[in-house]
Amino acid sequence: MADSSNLKVARNAPTISYTFSDGSLSKWDVPTWQVKVVESKYRYPMAKYAVQAKHSGVLTKNDHQILLTIAMAKAITEEQIRRACKPLTNSMIYKRVDLLEVWGLLERRKFTGERNPNEKYPGIITLTDTGKDYIRLTAPGTHCLGSSDYLRYPKLPINLIGSNEIKLQLIEANALISWTDHKEISSFGKVACSATIALPDGRFHLLMDRISGMSKVDHFLHQRIASLTEFAQRGEKLLDENFAFVFIVPSNSSITQLIQAYEIHHLANSYRDYYPHIWFISHEHLFSPLGFEQGIIALGKSNLEAVRLPYGNAEDYADDY
Repeated sequence: MADSSNLKVARNAPTISYTFSDGSLSKWDVPTWQVKVVESKYRYPMAKYAVQAKHSGVLTKNDHQILLTIAMAKAITEEQIRRACKPLTNSMIYKRVDLLEVWGLLERRKFTGERNPNEKYPGIITLTDTGKDYIRLTAPGTHCLGSSDYLRYPKLPINLIGSNEIKLQLIEANALISWTDHKEISSFGKVACSATIALPDGRFHLLMDRISGMSKVDHFLHQRIASLTEFAQRGEKLLDENFAFVFIVPSNSSITQLIQAYEIHHLANSYRDYYPHIWFISHEHLFSPLGFEQGIIALGKSNLEAVRLPYGNAEDYADDY
């Protein structure tokens, strides 16, 4: 009889509900999007022509600001770009975005699924490859993405909207000291992004990961919690300063299910010195009047608790960076 001691038992992935309390689903966790390329004889086929247009005044300072905003966000909704490009007026932004689309520097992604045919889904704006190269030439060092990147990672644009919304709300509250989209923190491994924010009693750090109903959540979280446990068992701290590990999730209903399915409460209670704060922010709260400031759900020792962030002033820490 064969030795079965080394055989691994297959894990059954838990079923997680991403439905809002009103029965709807997040607009920013939908399955299919498409890009309709605007055909135009005015398209810039190469970035150098766009740079020449900038130097000649065809591309204005406002156009450059819009393209740089998209580059830094990587993917941004039409509502977000209006807020991010203030003090430009909405009509000015719409006019210039339309022209930049005709010139082939950006493109709009539209929802094409049939999950909720009666729902109006806003568009997502991203750079084309020409727009990406234009940014590389005019703003060296800026990490951005273009059309070819999204062909390889078609779900990425929508997966960026939640973290971009957090960033934008922090900027609007004048609470954001620094923000980084990166792949590694300490020896931890991949995280989506990190931020340092101002609270009344000092700086506070956020390490953020995105959980999407479209992604392989079981594989991701199973490995993530195992890694966090391993680091704590080895005595490794992710950061020496006070921080919260924030999971960006589609809905409130998914929070309890994810905690139970992956024993996140055990991680928090067993390694409180290493993970002092484990927070969840759902799309359901983030894109509501609560926002990030009042919508955070924290994992306490025995239950879930609402957290309200009393923002400080980021300008008090301007000399630190």
